[in-house]
Amino acid sequence: MAKYSESELRYARPVAQAILESSPFRQWLLAGTQYEKGARQARPVGEIQRGLRSPTMKNPYWFNYWCGKDSKCACRIGTGIETDILLILDCANDRRLGLHIEIKRPGEQLGRGQAESYPRRAACWANPNTRPKTVLPHQDFLTMLICGRELEADGRLQFFDKVTFAQKYKVYTDMYDIILADGKIEESETSALDSLKKIIDLGAEVKN
Repeated sequence: MAKYSESELRYARPVAQAILESSPFRQWLLAGTQYEKGARQARPVGEIQRGLRSPTMKNPYWFNYWCGKDSKCACRIGTGIETDILLILDCANDRRLGLHIEIKRPGEQLGRGQAESYPRRAACWANPNTRPKTVLPHQDFLTMLICGRELEADGRLQFFDKVTFAQKYKVYTDMYDIILADGKIEESETSALDSLKKIIDLGAEVKN
């Protein structure tokens, strides 16, 4: 059985890659939020963000950002101490937007304090006085949850700026694993991934 972080990464990677590589996907993701109008111009900062994290880390630079080890950290509520995906976008007017995304695997529930800690952590990390050294400076933030329908009635969804119920993106993760199996991506395979991004767009329902 895969370790928890490895299993979680399997579902997080396609979402992060789509944000990094696809402008239409970013526009879809930001639709219905206060940043929708500037979504077309928003661009991931990429390597600048990577440069602040440890060069020896094995996971992608955008994965698993943790609160500090101080148990008195104001961001902490229960076990909620981590952001699954953090990607910083360059936006209009020289502002940067931090996307804090929680990924829930099929059948997985929210932990104690997990939802409640997301807006607190996002605000903390956007503040230059409390931002961790590993987080790139940014002024604005959005918190998002991507999960299955089993969480639809969970009242804690209110703590996220946007909730996406993506029923079909397991197809994407399966294809992503197949394409990366030989360590290279052909042009035809890139086209296949683009098609699968459209499946996420068409097959997902959004609750604002």
